[in-house]
Amino acid sequence: KMHRPTLKLSWFMITLFSFSYLAGCLWHFIGTLDEGDDNAWVKRAFGNGIEHRKTGYKVLVSMYWSLTTLTTIGYGDISAETTPELVFSLVIMLCGASLYS
Repeated sequence: KMHRPTLKLSWFMITLFSFSYLAGCLWHFIGTLDEGDDNAWVKRAFGNGIEHRKTGYKVLVSMYWSLTTLTTIGYGDISAETTPELVFSLVIMLCGASLYS
């Protein structure tokens, strides 16, 4: 039988990872909705954008944004500019606040 606090921590980490993966995938999708919009985060991230990078790197960057937003750290190096990005960011911030309250 697993120690109860260990079980609760494990469940929290699995939930956080799963939600951040889902949010990261949606964040990337939202960034690619309007291919002609040069303000989309996928075209601005890290100076040159990440459109030309491999899929694994795109997943990593998207999860990085998701985790920094969910944990309220928010470094600001990847930020929302378009309306869909702003709305989605607000939703994720609210989910992060709810997760920790």
